Amino acid sequence: MGNDDPTAGAVSRRSTLRVMGLCAGLAALGMAPKRKPEAKKPGDGEEYWLDPDECIECDACVDECPTSALKREKKIYVIDQAKCTQCGDCLKVCPVDCIKIRKKK
Repeated sequence: MGNDDPTAGAVSRRSTLRVMGLCAGLAALGMAPKRKPEAKKPGDGEEYWLDPDECIECDACVDECPTSALKREKKIYVIDQAKCTQCGDCLKVCPVDCIKIRKKK
């Protein structure tokens, strides 16, 4: 039997619409994001890192993360490295490429 909850998946749809609107705005400014067919995976001694100076706070990565490793702390988003499985889903949806690979601290 199907899910009778009309709000099921609402966060995902809302996030998708927010990112679509953002991408349309960036395209109008000539700054359309590149398509990312395959996310680069961190190597040994590396990890994903979200650059707060480039982040536009669209929540796309937070909504996409299957392990809830991304969260907002004060005014920035951080990646909980203990929860991150390095799947690359956050990289694929980030419209401004603010998620980077860096050496582990």
